[in-house]
Amino acid sequence: MHRTYQARLCLLLAAAVAGSGELAAQVEDPPPEEGGITQSLGQPPRLKWYGGFGLGMYLDGDEETFLGLLELRAFKNIGSPVAGMLGVSAEAYGGLRRDSLDGGFRVLGESPYLGTAVGADYNIRDNAVDALISFFLPPGRGGLFGTGGLLRINWYPWKGHTFTVGFSFPLRQRSIGRSRPRHDRVVVAQKQPEQVPYAAVEPVVDSSLQLVRESAHWINRFTTPFFDQDGKDHADAMANFAAVVDEYEDRIAVRSFEDEVLRYHAELDRLFSLAAGETELPDGASTALGREIAAEAKGILLEHVIFPYNRLLGQKKKNDTILALGTAARGLFARWIVARAAVPLERKDAVLYAFQELIDIFEENREYSKRTWSDPRLAWIPLQYALRPEQHDSQAELDRIIERAVGNEFTDGNMAWYIVNTQFQWELWRMIREAEDYHVLWIHDFPGNNAAGDPDQVAFVQVWDAYFAALTERVRRYDETGKLPSYFIFLDQHYYELRKSRRWMSLLQDPLRHEMSFPGGFEWMGDSIAAAQERLREAVAGSALLQAEARQYGEDWLYNRIKVHVNITNQADRSFWSGRTLGFMFGYPDNIMRDHRKISFYDLTETDPYKGMAIYTGMGVGEGYIGAGWEDRAMLAQGPAVVHLKQAARELLRNQGFEEHEIPVPLRAQPMVPRYDEIVADTVRSRRFTARAMELHNQTGYQYKAINVFKATLYSLAPPGTIMKVPDSLWNSPFFSALLVGACLRGAQVMIVNPAAENAPSSGFPQMSRAYELMARLVVIQQELGDEISAAGGMLRTGLYHLDVDVRDVVGRTRALAEGLDDNPWLRELLGFTPSLVADLLDLVAEMEARGFSWSADSGVARPKLHGKMQFFAWGEALRGLLGAAEWGPIFREYARYRIPQMMQDTVYVDPTVAPAELARQVEAVWDESQAALTPEQREHGLYYLIVGSQNQDYRGMFMDGEVGYLVSGPDALDAVFDMTFIFGASTWVDTIEELDALLPPYSEFQRRVGRMIKEAL
Repeated sequence: MHRTYQARLCLLLAAAVAGSGELAAQVEDPPPEEGGITQSLGQPPRLKWYGGFGLGMYLDGDEETFLGLLELRAFKNIGSPVAGMLGVSAEAYGGLRRDSLDGGFRVLGESPYLGTAVGADYNIRDNAVDALISFFLPPGRGGLFGTGGLLRINWYPWKGHTFTVGFSFPLRQRSIGRSRPRHDRVVVAQKQPEQVPYAAVEPVVDSSLQLVRESAHWINRFTTPFFDQDGKDHADAMANFAAVVDEYEDRIAVRSFEDEVLRYHAELDRLFSLAAGETELPDGASTALGREIAAEAKGILLEHVIFPYNRLLGQKKKNDTILALGTAARGLFARWIVARAAVPLERKDAVLYAFQELIDIFEENREYSKRTWSDPRLAWIPLQYALRPEQHDSQAELDRIIERAVGNEFTDGNMAWYIVNTQFQWELWRMIREAEDYHVLWIHDFPGNNAAGDPDQVAFVQVWDAYFAALTERVRRYDETGKLPSYFIFLDQHYYELRKSRRWMSLLQDPLRHEMSFPGGFEWMGDSIAAAQERLREAVAGSALLQAEARQYGEDWLYNRIKVHVNITNQADRSFWSGRTLGFMFGYPDNIMRDHRKISFYDLTETDPYKGMAIYTGMGVGEGYIGAGWEDRAMLAQGPAVVHLKQAARELLRNQGFEEHEIPVPLRAQPMVPRYDEIVADTVRSRRFTARAMELHNQTGYQYKAINVFKATLYSLAPPGTIMKVPDSLWNSPFFSALLVGACLRGAQVMIVNPAAENAPSSGFPQMSRAYELMARLVVIQQELGDEISAAGGMLRTGLYHLDVDVRDVVGRTRALAEGLDDNPWLRELLGFTPSLVADLLDLVAEMEARGFSWSADSGVARPKLHGKMQFFAWGEALRGLLGAAEWGPIFREYARYRIPQMMQDTVYVDPTVAPAELARQVEAVWDESQAALTPEQREHGLYYLIVGSQNQDYRGMFMDGEVGYLVSGPDALDAVFDMTFIFGASTWVDTIEELDALLPPYSEFQRRVGRMIKEAL
């Protein structure tokens, strides 16, 4: 045994014999090894207890008297507590009626969602049963004083309308009243000082302002064109949509999107030139002073108006106006103008007037967007108002803009591995087993049962062979190492209830004592768990150090130490509603908002950027995420970018009601080591870790949505020639599609892919009807605005992922890719592949078949469900230079050798970080060749981005749910280029509504209506 731990053990034993408590120092919230208890939310109770009181009048017959009661109530949900549709409660009450004791019992059927309970009241004093109707209403978000307390009104209709009014408070329910934000919207405008108007100036300035106003209006409409028109039926809605498309077509005939932006900036330069004193200027002309003033004005407006407002994308807003933001901007601009001696004193008011009018123009367009989209959450101020095209046409420029837009920074010196399908389950298993300090599983799905209702075997393996094995191994080594990792699970209650996760969570949070039972045919699971528990108990009993500590700190400490700290987040809380406070029928509960993030990480620390790893994914734990029918992706990452996950975990716990001192020790912030930046820089110089990366989160509910802001920023600013590949399993956000159509009109080449009906993982009619509407409109835009898009150098293609080849059938997938590239020469040309690639791929198919890699499913073909949430962006000229720099047959051959074990092997761990040396050599050679062929200017303008995570292209992911994304900037994003080629090469590209209908059939008018009505919740 190590001498340090021998000495520590001797001290603990001596203290135990002496009965001294000195070693358990009374330090606030000590770490576990010093006797601290790690806090966790645990699981929601099945039986919920409430206390309360009521005051009112007893009005039976001639008796009218004061009534005061204390109440104790036990409530149990029927069905999911998150839905809160039905439950039963039993309660006892006692108090005073006039000057005598009163009391009784009640049994009620209750609907938390409706805030209503109906039942019977047995009164002991009267020896009678009466009807009772109760109403439960939140007096504010979080209930009374943030305790979760509800206003309760009891009404006895059979007793002369006897009533009581009081409050009901949750008992021993830790997070109730504390698990959501107290406000459901962001206050955009605080009280602002009264604005002092500037005197009117020359008509020529106002005339210039009108030209700016016209261009600003169309830039706004081009950036986020509204294509979600409705009507009395589908045909009417499409007719309204077609009329708006015609309007865009007419406008583009006058001036294209790009020309509108250039005209706007030229006119701004002219505006401030005129305001500064130039008497006459022809259209497009300006002075050096005017251009300088315009540049300063745009810089101030970008930093103090546009960025702050756009960071609210997806959030509800109060006092929704940019005028308050404009007040601060006016002050800064006025300060600059006064200090700028070149502006004549008599012209300063005219310049300030022009600036103030520019803010008003922005406000007019914000209000226009709010009205058009019928939702202030979707108002986006175009960044083109402050940025010229040449200011966002390179990787470095876009990186800096993205950082400023989202309020986060890219970090260098990261490593990221793009991994597929079943690999997530293996990486989770590996992380749990390798953790030395702590491990966090932040997941949306850890099923107790599979789709057939049987115990989920993949979840069982993670419990038995990951968590129990890791705990046992670490306890056995505890006397030697003195280290015992802490394990955490964050799991949203909606999915916890839906997937019967209590089965495993109860075991993990009490692994030494919990007893499990399994249905017939699964006794082997019970035997395996019992054996694992016995091994863990033996390890605990055999650890001299652990036993000595337990004698010091107590049995409760031991059970807290040897467990997985289960945190069921966003627990059902009827005190949080939006738009329903003291109301009955309107608004909706926060319960429908979920944490949809899927992350696993371990041992991340500020003291070492390269200790620990993280994985970001769209997958969960369970049988449903493996096998031949599931198409998913993840990003395995290491380096300084992922250390931010500790902060994100702390934010989650704070949002669930944790006080700062309750944050578990491993997740607390630590100071960066003095050489942190130097360590990263040395790593970058060594070229071992090269990725430039950032992680982004959409907070659950009404909080900040950084992924929204990133997507809107990149979609709206990607320069002409950018290839944008955007597949998704739930493509039903008109707003995101509008931004991408705007990108096409600027010259981007956009490919949007949605699963066909047979390949959709979520195929309910509400979400599929919304997807159909969106895809149909994109097809019409291809037809009606195709010439205009092509004239701008852009492209819009709508694809359906329609594949009947198993995910693990690498041979069949390669054949499908070859056929797709052969059938779609435009795709080969877009990506720069040589015509010989099709033949090379078919040769690869023959080679793999000869080597025995053909896949045969025992029970027929399992159509893959496209569930991956990854997006890839590249400047087309640079990407074509790369993909056209060599014959890619040999590279695809090596890539197949790399992926085949990952795709086909379910029973043995395959390390995805170890790529074949030949593949790495070939790719590096092609990269060097392609870079050498580019001019310095072309290399500067080359850009690449890849984001992988959990957010779908839907409104739920924009407005309600917690989401995560890992964003890679630069050449490392090319890790996904092969895989994305497989997905897009195997997709079916539709050019007509008839082709769309064949693969994604239209829905009935009733179904369409339902989809539109509940679009935010899909």
